[in-house]
Amino acid sequence: MTALLARGPHVQVAAAARSAAAKAWAAVAAAGVGVVALVAPLVHARGRGAAIAPAVAVAVLAACWLAAAVEHTWRDDREPLGVLLWVAASVGVVGFVARTWLLAGPATAGGALDVVADAAACLGAAVLFHLAVGLPSGRLGSSVRRAAVAVGHVAALGVFVALSVVGDAGWIRYLTIAAAAVGIAGGGWAMFTRYPVAGIRGRHRMQWFATAAGLVAVWSVVVATSQLLFAWPRPVGMLEVLAAALLPLALATERSDLATRRSEWLAVRTLHMAIWVALVCGMLVLFVPGLVHRPRGDQRGLVAATIVALLVTAALVPVIRPWLADLADRLVHGDRHPADDALRVLTRRRGRPARLDDLLADVVDALGLGLGAASVELWQRVAPGEFECTVANPSGARPSLRVPETTQWALSGRGMAGPDATALWLPELPDAPSDRRFRVVPVAYAGELLALLVARRGPGTDDFSDEDQSILAEVARQLALVLHNAHLDSTLTRTLEELHAQAVELRASRARVVAAADAGRRRIERDLHDGAQQQLVALAVSLGVLREVVRSDPDDALVIVDELRSEVQTAIDDMRALAHGIYPPLLASRGLTEAIAAVARRRGDGSATFRSEGIERYAPEIEAAVYFCCLEALQNAAKHASGSPVEVALTVVDGSLHFVIADRGPGFATDVESSGQGRINMADRIGAVGGTLEWRNAPEGGAVVAGSVPIR
Repeated sequence: MTALLARGPHVQVAAAARSAAAKAWAAVAAAGVGVVALVAPLVHARGRGAAIAPAVAVAVLAACWLAAAVEHTWRDDREPLGVLLWVAASVGVVGFVARTWLLAGPATAGGALDVVADAAACLGAAVLFHLAVGLPSGRLGSSVRRAAVAVGHVAALGVFVALSVVGDAGWIRYLTIAAAAVGIAGGGWAMFTRYPVAGIRGRHRMQWFATAAGLVAVWSVVVATSQLLFAWPRPVGMLEVLAAALLPLALATERSDLATRRSEWLAVRTLHMAIWVALVCGMLVLFVPGLVHRPRGDQRGLVAATIVALLVTAALVPVIRPWLADLADRLVHGDRHPADDALRVLTRRRGRPARLDDLLADVVDALGLGLGAASVELWQRVAPGEFECTVANPSGARPSLRVPETTQWALSGRGMAGPDATALWLPELPDAPSDRRFRVVPVAYAGELLALLVARRGPGTDDFSDEDQSILAEVARQLALVLHNAHLDSTLTRTLEELHAQAVELRASRARVVAAADAGRRRIERDLHDGAQQQLVALAVSLGVLREVVRSDPDDALVIVDELRSEVQTAIDDMRALAHGIYPPLLASRGLTEAIAAVARRRGDGSATFRSEGIERYAPEIEAAVYFCCLEALQNAAKHASGSPVEVALTVVDGSLHFVIADRGPGFATDVESSGQGRINMADRIGAVGGTLEWRNAPEGGAVVAGSVPIR
């Protein structure tokens, strides 16, 4: 094994495949031994002249269990169901050999063989109950199911002890019948409770097994009814055993294409047929003996023909019932469909993922066919006070409809509007004043008018009945829910898209802020190195020269002192300008009004005007964002609209700080939204404090930069 693991996964897979193949061929060999074990007692009994017809039926049943076990092993199925099938098949073979050998075996071995046969029968019943409780995979799962299987095995042991002590006679026979009935009922209940929680594949397997069980039940009911009425056929046990072979065959073929594709359809039809057959046979058992006692002589042919006809009818009812219903609808309604087809369309398709337009078209078509209407239209609200005909039968272009708010409020409170009300409230609706055979049904949700459903009938036809109007009202009610949900879905989708776009922009903005911060630090370092640092170095050199000059020539020293004073003042101005670019001292001490006014005054040509209204002190980040945006906009105006008047305004409106910078220059280019580094910086600053910013061209000429920042 170590060598195999060392050689890689391909060797492991090949070894596993060889192991599975070996196990499959071992299963085939075991099944062959089982078949030999089934055939040998039959040959022995036949040679002794014993009747073997019932034993052949049991052998066929045991062979079917062997086939199911081999199929599960050949498929390399690791489910416990395969083990249960092998146990059931083995117990069945052992019990069959014991019972069959009793037909022609020596009398001295009868006692031992009886014990073996009884033990096999009891253990086989317990295993079958275990199998039914564990379907579809054989796994029990819950503690309740494990306890039920344990009780089943204990009960089987008790029946075996009773058979060994008392024998198969008297009350023991009724005990075995009662135990079998309880086991069948318990297994059926276990399958019924497991089915809702099984997966799709598990349900298909259980449906396939239920189809076989239903056919066995139908056959059993028919045979039992025939026995009660005619005492035929004989022997009953052999027929029941042969029918029971369908159960292991179903387990052996549960993975076939037919079982996968048609299991649900077959299970439903079999269940319907079983119910009808049970009802027919029950009525025959109750009434036929009461009328003619048990049929005798020439009566049997008539009763038998009656039974066959009833059974055929019962079997055909599930198949022909939908066809009969359609035929009745066509005979009653003619070419019209039932009026409530639209409701069925809504109910059937509302929970399925489908395009809203397709659903609405199907509903309108169903209404038109069901109501015999000349036209059915759905006018949906596309804007406040504006409705458009989005779906119609027959289709065609129709102008939009203006519905005032007062009319919407009045219509949403009505269940339905007839000709007079429509002529009053919707005079613009086509044919509203003249056509008397039409109805307008408001489609409203929570007092909000979402759409109008309009149905018309042609001249010379009947008016809408009360039933037609109730169906229209119910369709409108369900359509309101559908349209409301569609609106919620679209709103949610739009919101998610906006959030996604904001998240993308936020990530990009953060990256730009980090890059801008790094660039700002490098710029400050460069300005300090090239400006103040060099000036300070020059001052240090000049001070060294001054020290030497003071000793030799005091007059020249005074000149140098004046030069040093000028250089110090220049360094101070440079440092102040550098600090002003980082965070203006005036902004920190006096606020936005004074800081921006100072910037406007520094515009050399005096063309910048500034006004403010209701401006107070705000958070430092808000003041810095607005200040630098205004500064950037003024610099752009000086660059691109030199000499033109510039207006700067700060106002507070509805809890937001608004700022506008407008010039009278050439304005922006055609692509106003084109990106530039300055605009990106401005948008990032304002966006970081939750504000908005826009660029536009003024109608009278010039460029406008406007923004707002929430301050509360």
